[in-house]
Amino acid sequence: MKKCSLLMTAAAITVFSFAQAKEKPNILLIIADDLGPQLGCYGDANAVSPNIDKLAEQGVRFTQAHVTAASCSPSRGSIMTGLYPHQHGMYSLSQQGWAKMHDDVPKLPNAMNALGYRTAIIGKTHYEPEHLFEWDLRDENAQKVMIDRDVRWMNAQADQWLDGSPQDKPFLLCMSYVDPHRGGGDGRYGAEYNEKFPRVRVGLPEKPLPPDDTVPVPFLAVNSPEVRMENSDYYSCIQRLDTGVGELLEMLDAKDALDNTLIVLIGDHGPDLTRGKISAYATATHIPMLVKWPGHAQAGLVRDELVSTIDLFPTFVTAAGGKITDERQTGRPLQPLMKSGLSTWREWLGTEFIAHVPWHYYPRYAMQNGRYQLVINLASAELENPLEGHNYCYAWHEVMKPQYEGTQLRTAYDAVERPPVVELFDKQSDPFLLNNLAVNPEYKQTVQEFEQQIQSWREATDDPFLDPAYGRAYEEHVAQQKIDWEIRNGIRKAAPPKKAKRDFPQVGKKIGFTETFDGKISKVWKSPNGHPGQATRDGVTVDMSKNGFSMTRQFDGQGLGAGRVEASAVFVQSGAAVPHSINWNVGISSENSKYIQNMNADTVCVRFITAGPNKGRLWWSVFCDGELVCKSWSDHVFKRWNPGDEIEVSVSYDLDSGEAVAKAEDLTRGQVLAEDRVSCPGLVGLRYSGFEMTLFPEKMTGPAGLVKRFSFHAEP
Repeated sequence: MKKCSLLMTAAAITVFSFAQAKEKPNILLIIADDLGPQLGCYGDANAVSPNIDKLAEQGVRFTQAHVTAASCSPSRGSIMTGLYPHQHGMYSLSQQGWAKMHDDVPKLPNAMNALGYRTAIIGKTHYEPEHLFEWDLRDENAQKVMIDRDVRWMNAQADQWLDGSPQDKPFLLCMSYVDPHRGGGDGRYGAEYNEKFPRVRVGLPEKPLPPDDTVPVPFLAVNSPEVRMENSDYYSCIQRLDTGVGELLEMLDAKDALDNTLIVLIGDHGPDLTRGKISAYATATHIPMLVKWPGHAQAGLVRDELVSTIDLFPTFVTAAGGKITDERQTGRPLQPLMKSGLSTWREWLGTEFIAHVPWHYYPRYAMQNGRYQLVINLASAELENPLEGHNYCYAWHEVMKPQYEGTQLRTAYDAVERPPVVELFDKQSDPFLLNNLAVNPEYKQTVQEFEQQIQSWREATDDPFLDPAYGRAYEEHVAQQKIDWEIRNGIRKAAPPKKAKRDFPQVGKKIGFTETFDGKISKVWKSPNGHPGQATRDGVTVDMSKNGFSMTRQFDGQGLGAGRVEASAVFVQSGAAVPHSINWNVGISSENSKYIQNMNADTVCVRFITAGPNKGRLWWSVFCDGELVCKSWSDHVFKRWNPGDEIEVSVSYDLDSGEAVAKAEDLTRGQVLAEDRVSCPGLVGLRYSGFEMTLFPEKMTGPAGLVKRFSFHAEP
């Protein structure tokens, strides 16, 4: 991989004297958090951004602008370095030291400082390490910026900084507004829905958009009272942002600073709505990009070329009279597109998604041209999607209703949780990306062409994840990060020192053992008679604490190491339980390993999914010496269970035939709900590993997921 140190980068940029500084443009970069192109100037029917629309009329509007990744930190890292996330190293969110950039990457404020600029960022940064970025001012007041969304306070800080800085030097001012991001302490829309969009903060907007007058974000492709309500809050956040942008520009105009200022307004990725964030779809990476630069950017011009946020770094540096010499930066200055007329430009644009929270490692790469977008979900053939449903908005819940069963819309929404390996979309005939053409043999050549483009792009940009060993090492690293984070936050206890490993007993030997699992719940979990901590007849005990529960199972006199092994779990769906709060993992392994992804032996694992698009299906896998040799989904079976229903999940493997069987049965009615079997001969020494039960309901008024029976037996 080609390297370029910070000193080399700064020294390689041509530096002008202060006498020439007045000839250089000021640069104003406005970043809006989670702002997709849902603006009046982009054809949105709500028209909630008159000030931003006016800015578009005064400059160039790029209709096909994209970020590098639809997650805050990776995207912002690209804006500030001109590199893709797989180049700059911040693959996921940066808080709590989770993800950090490489030390040697180019840095926008440092480069502009070397060109004689005074630099400031006010608002959200969301990248690390922050100390490597040499801003003259960095003001990220968490209360004012994140919670209050006080756009007027941010503008006042900018006003004060501009007045107190030397006037003989041009400025680079980055105004990083948090709107229209979700959150900020307003709670959730429902027990299992996303955080609210803060509708009104510090008196803004003065007239929020009413839900009944709201047209939902188009790519959701669904409408309901709940969808309109949630979307009206999103657009109200845009109204508040628009007020901040308008008053910021008025302040700069009063200082006579606009005539020689290059203004760029962008979002850091799409809205926090299903298929609008934490994915690789164009609906998630598509952003507004507006450029105003009097005398350089033609007013009212609309450009449809594929542009990227990696183009901003070279745009700013070249506007300031500098040059880009770091070969890793492949972005292009936007100046040739600021005037009407033909210009040679890129025909292909790559984007990616590696992770959001670090342990949500699920790499995806996408390539698009003017007609198609292809997405490769690299991990879907090997891993279950670890992304939690935190952006499953009301539209997602609407599409999960029975009336959408079997529709193209349901298929598209199902792919959010369970994406196929390859997805191809025609952006012209299918602008909302709902119809996957990759399954059509007629598009085989198109798929191959795009796959080659992705491979060439990754090779040209030295993507370290091309090496499978790098990906495995990263996955292990973030798995440990999750454990450390849960320990710090009281979700799990620190593991005791490891004892010396001993051999498992041979066939016919007897053994007794105990296993304990910890969990965190939001409400009281009760055992069968309603009293926490009661031991059931099966040897299951539940101990309560303010942080959650621990569940211990004691087994004695069980034989291990047999020619056939089986494990089963039975649970009762009862009371006011939330169905999808209960998942069972059953594993059979030659090592006592709890985590499916970290199995390093001969293992059969199964999970029965009890809600969502996979409801009623078995997801299971077979490992041999740590390598995945088989993964399978059972057929989809949608079923509603009643209180008192008993469901048994079992898995078995026959050493002689090599047949592995996973099954889920409704014991109440004597029906097989889901079953799947594969042949994987050659595994030896399969042994019981254990199973895990997770209970994370937001609201629970009665018992949930009561353990009825767990059994294990071995046949020599």
